[in-house]
Amino acid sequence: MPRVDPRFLRLGLRATLLCALLLAPWPGVGTLFTTAFSRVANVVVRDMRWHPPSAFGFASERSIAISFQPASIASPGTLSDATWYVVLAIRDVDSGAVTRSAIHLRFLVYVPLSVFVALTVAAPARWSRAWVGSVALGAGLLAVFACASVALPVVELLAGERVRALELRETTASLLDALKLTLIEMGSANAVLLWAIARWFVNRKGSWLWLTEAPATLPCPVAREREGLV
Repeated sequence: MPRVDPRFLRLGLRATLLCALLLAPWPGVGTLFTTAFSRVANVVVRDMRWHPPSAFGFASERSIAISFQPASIASPGTLSDATWYVVLAIRDVDSGAVTRSAIHLRFLVYVPLSVFVALTVAAPARWSRAWVGSVALGAGLLAVFACASVALPVVELLAGERVRALELRETTASLLDALKLTLIEMGSANAVLLWAIARWFVNRKGSWLWLTEAPATLPCPVAREREGLV
């Protein structure tokens, strides 16, 4: 039976404890996270507008805008537990008609983010340019993953019967549904994969997880001679 390296066991134990600490039901964390997410998302989508095509293929006169708001503020009492929900609002700029849908951010964004942070903090850190680069690259990949996870429900609502701002073929809609389920079900595993890819990419040689310290190089031939290496 192959022996498991104890360094991996220590890394897994530290990451598990940190992840459990981050995922504990602390009061106010969900409200704070959904509020921060809504503010950042609204800055990104503030100037975005959709002009749905008419039945004859021409651009229609109506303009569609989207926005996010914490469910605890947008629709208090509507959801049984609105702590981790944000309300996605699709608004017809001309008529003022609004279509809303709730998005659960805990499993979609917060859990993968917690797993990534736990692994980054638990792994041995070498304060070098490569280590900073791996963290920055991993954070960037995680941001792309989070944006894709949230964009899929947005696209689904834009293509729905109530809005009809996008036209999707049946095969495309099926693929998007499968991808959305994969992102939700595999969120934690994807975060681990993105963290590992980032660390490998900036340190392809040697111990890519940096679980061991590199041997110190002696500064000059004189020092090496004193150590009996020459």
